[in-house]
Order: sequence, then C-alpha cells, then structure tokens
Amino acid sequence: MVIRRLTLGFLSALLLLGCGGGNRARLAWDGRVEQWGALREVLREGKDEGRVVLSEHAGRTHLYGVGALAGLAGEVTVLGGEFWIARVDAEGRLSSAPIDPGDEQATLLALAEVPRWIEVAVEDAVPAGGLEEFIHARAAEAGVPTERPFPFRVEGGLLALDFHVINTACPWNPARSSDTASEPFFASLAAARGKLVGFFASNGEGTLTHHGSRLHTHVLIEDEEPRSGHVDKVGLAAGAKLYLPAT
Repeated sequence: MVIRRLTLGFLSALLLLGCGGGNRARLAWDGRVEQWGALREVLREGKDEGRVVLSEHAGRTHLYGVGALAGLAGEVTVLGGEFWIARVDAEGRLSSAPIDPGDEQATLLALAEVPRWIEVAVEDAVPAGGLEEFIHARAAEAGVPTERPFPFRVEGGLLALDFHVINTACPWNPARSSDTASEPFFASLAAARGKLVGFFASNGEGTLTHHGSRLHTHVLIEDEEPRSGHVDKVGLAAGAKLYLPAT
C-alpha cells in the first residue's frame, strides 16, 4: 500500500507482533511506503517545491528512503535513520555527508520503516540489466507481496555502477535551461563497495520509479570520501547481500 501525502506527517508506528508467553517480540514491516511528490510532477512538470521537512523524520533508527531536495538542489538518501545529502557545488564537485536535517526540505521523498530484514546471499554476480528481475524473484521467494511497492537494500560489491546527483534542474527535461551551472554530477565505476537502498514498484512508473523501470535506487559508496547519489544502473558482485523487509 502506498500512502501519498501533500502535507507533513509522521510514518505510522511500527507493527509489533508478540508471540506471548514471554517470548521475544518479533518486529515486522507493516507494508507501508509513504511518499511525498511524484517523479512526473517533480521532474517533468517542474513542481519542485518543498513538500516535507526532513527533521520531522529524524531520529528513527529503522527508517530507509530516497528522495530529492526542494528545488532539485541535491539527492536525499536515508539509511537506518541517517540522512545523507549529496550536492554539486559551483565547480561541479560532488559533496556527500550525513547531516542533521534541520530545516532541509524535500520535494520528493519515499520512506519505509523496516525494523527487521531478511538476508539473501548473492551467490552469483547479477548484471545491471538483471537486477530488477533478481530482486523480484528473491522477494517472491521470501513471501514479500511484489504487487505492492516494497523497500530493499544491498550491502557489498557493486558492479558497472552509474549514478548521478541532480543539481537544480532535471537533466532529462527538454524544457530545462541549458545553463551549465545546473549540470548534474555523473559518475561511472566498474566496481565499488557500498550500500544500495531503494524501492521496487511493479506499477510505479512516473510516480515512484522512472519510466521503463521498476526500481528507484540510491547508492552510498564506502570510500575514504563517501559518495551518495541516484543510481542509473548497477549490478551486484557475488558475495553481496540483498536485504528484503520481514513481513
């Protein structure tokens, strides 16, 4: 179930499932993805005003998500309640850092609160063109309802990674200004180690995912200078780990 809001709000409380008799309580994802803004209206129609204040969701250790800052001023990546902001400076250099979100606003944001994950080993390398189907197949095997949007994450080796960070304008909008000051940051890496976080949505084109894709994914590259951004394509190395929400 996707909940789209145009006003501020909190994600609902975690669904707590108890076994009784003193057994350890089991936490499960409640199936919710909360979303502010939609890709089509933000990127194609230029409606990039702030819709949600990030600090309203700070301090929640089970929060995961992806989004874009108001004014398309950068990318938002949320991993375990930690907010990473990626921006492009006036010289075209990328800066990525975990922040106290303060008054920062997002024009597009999708969040899920996942207290427990199912670990799936990536036994054989997954090419970039096969990632969607790999996630769909493993989710179905794990009992995750694939007809509804669901979050996922990955840790480990990444292959053929292309990612970008938006910089005040949608680079794919033909009506955008040709001002080089708004050029996004693009990068391609044959291999990297890092983390992915994102959403799989079978019917999310134009809202949660780009046209022609069932994934909306961000990356955090683990390096001396960590980098984060929006994934254009990526494969998985053997030995990486896929995590799916425990339901």
